[in-house]
Amino acid sequence: LTVSNSQRIFVSASVDSTIKIWNHNNKLVRTLVLNTIPSAITFGNHEGDILLTIKNEIRRVGYRVYLPEEYLKHMIGVQYPIEVSERPVPKSRGAKEQMSDLESTLPSGIRQNRDQVGYVSLSELKDRAHAETVK
Repeated sequence: LTVSNSQRIFVSASVDSTIKIWNHNNKLVRTLVLNTIPSAITFGNHEGDILLTIKNEIRRVGYRVYLPEEYLKHMIGVQYPIEVSERPVPKSRGAKEQMSDLESTLPSGIRQNRDQVGYVSLSELKDRAHAETVK
């Protein structure tokens, strides 16, 4: 279950391979049927794009695909807050030093399994999701 405060909706994912969109009054707005079970779900931006993981891949469902027309009309002219990007890592340093800095901020359990874990920034995930929809 995840919430979009800007759209005033909730989204739930279920083992029956559905994603359900609920309004702020707990009324079911729409049901999306997938061909597999999503393992995680969240909103990717203020507009309401949904990010979900399916079989170790991140998929994006654009808000225009699932939001009813009344929600889309409400969005016209709305200005959402500008998202603050992550602090850039200086390019003058090598990748090994950058990874060491990153590892020092992670819990010890993740540091111990670093060869099994891929490190991806939130902005990179958003870029990947956008690239996926452009294809």
